[in-house]
Amino acid sequence: MPCCKCDNLHVENRDLGLCSSCNRARRAGENPLPAKTPKAIAAVSPHRAAAMVVQKKAYATITAKCCEACGRPGKLDNSHVLTQHQFEVHRANPFNILKLCRECHDMWEHKKQKFQKQFPETWATSMHIMQELEPQYYEQFKLKHP
Repeated sequence: MPCCKCDNLHVENRDLGLCSSCNRARRAGENPLPAKTPKAIAAVSPHRAAAMVVQKKAYATITAKCCEACGRPGKLDNSHVLTQHQFEVHRANPFNILKLCRECHDMWEHKKQKFQKQFPETWATSMHIMQELEPQYYEQFKLKHP
């Protein structure tokens, strides 16, 4: 019965009599992989850098010590009622930002109906914020999330 030089009975490369591990090592020696070069970090534009400073100042003005939905203390996320991507103008508006724990933030982002049922007061606050800042979007949102 064929046997590899490492005494493995399962031979992958019958011509050379090597198991898969030894054959892989042989191939690596024959065709060494090129060393990965780290990608350069993209420079932040001056406009984006200024926007980040303004946003950081907005975050600092929000002093909540516990989740605005469930009331748990601890590490809190800055949750934007109107998304930063869609409504960049409200990105650094403290009125648009709620302090939520990771669980509640995830629920707000991905499970709106569950959030609405579980935290009706916070939902109402979010809807008020949305209505004040973007009335047209609020009407569309209401239709999608009755």
